[in-house]
Amino acid sequence: MELQVVIEEGVKEFNLKDFRGFILTVFPFIREIQTTHGIILCKQCWIAKRNQYNAECLLDYVLRLKDNNIVAFFISQDTYIRDLNYVFGIGASNIGAVISTYRFKNDISNFQKVVLHELGHIFGLDHCLPPCPMASSNNILDLYPLNGSYCQSCQKELRAFEFK
Repeated sequence: MELQVVIEEGVKEFNLKDFRGFILTVFPFIREIQTTHGIILCKQCWIAKRNQYNAECLLDYVLRLKDNNIVAFFISQDTYIRDLNYVFGIGASNIGAVISTYRFKNDISNFQKVVLHELGHIFGLDHCLPPCPMASSNNILDLYPLNGSYCQSCQKELRAFEFK
């Protein structure tokens, strides 16, 4: 399986190349990571009155960017979904994820937990309980007690996904 990583032109806070080894270690069934830099965000997804991008709209945009791979789209802008003030990201099973660096500054540890969470959704994981990173997080403080690796139950589900 190949993961297509798409990086929006504004993403500068993190060196996403450092995540390559991290992703390949956690998801051994990903054989290759293809990276595309400098993508411009879809203007139709910008909601001026909120000063945010609609994450669901961006996920639809990701569908148009992808070829036959799953896609992780890293963006620098703030995002939200209906009924929530903001989201760190959004992921859809077997499709892709939009992951925002906006609220993390230099907080790489919590950003990695969000990456685990959204990639987990791509590979079929549902929300779990803390301290698993698949636990739902409504704010930055919710991320601190979470582990940087999946619980045994989620690991078992990922192994099953690997052999589908």
